[in-house]
Amino acid sequence: MVAHKISLLFVLMFLICFSGCAQKANDHAVTIAFYNCENFFDTIHNPAKDDEEFTPTGKYHYTQKIYVQKVHNIATVIQSMDGADGPALIGMAEVENNTVLNNLISQPEIARRGYKYEWFDGPDPRGINVALLYNPKYFRALKAEPLHVDLSGTGGKMITRDVLHVHGILNGDTVHVFVNHWP
Repeated sequence: MVAHKISLLFVLMFLICFSGCAQKANDHAVTIAFYNCENFFDTIHNPAKDDEEFTPTGKYHYTQKIYVQKVHNIATVIQSMDGADGPALIGMAEVENNTVLNNLISQPEIARRGYKYEWFDGPDPRGINVALLYNPKYFRALKAEPLHVDLSGTGGKMITRDVLHVHGILNGDTVHVFVNHWP
């Protein structure tokens, strides 16, 4: 009886130690952020989109100098988030295209983090979309898709931004990330 109690006690101690060690090995906190980039356009007019305001001759006189400063400013804010590795995931709103994302992730402030992204060109008339930046050290995208939002029954706007759905592995756990930006 005493040997049985000692064996049971040993097994319980082993399980407690083992589960504590296992939890510590996978228990790494990550930061998840959301950033509204406020009209993150390039300066090139896309004839399929209503983006003329953000060109050098448009309403805002959006020049290359202004664009370069905007990219730098966004990179500087991302650089300041959560130490050396930065956020594992950053949902982004008001992103025009993959050109601005490529320019952003190549900025010296954040380039060493190796950010990747998921993005789709959606139906918004101005070309405003959402994106997900991710650090591949912590997240692996398995599948990404735009989810269309049907507003036909609302009596308001008929077309809006898609919701970005990204399915992936975050620190060993399967997650589904939804990035949206409602008008």
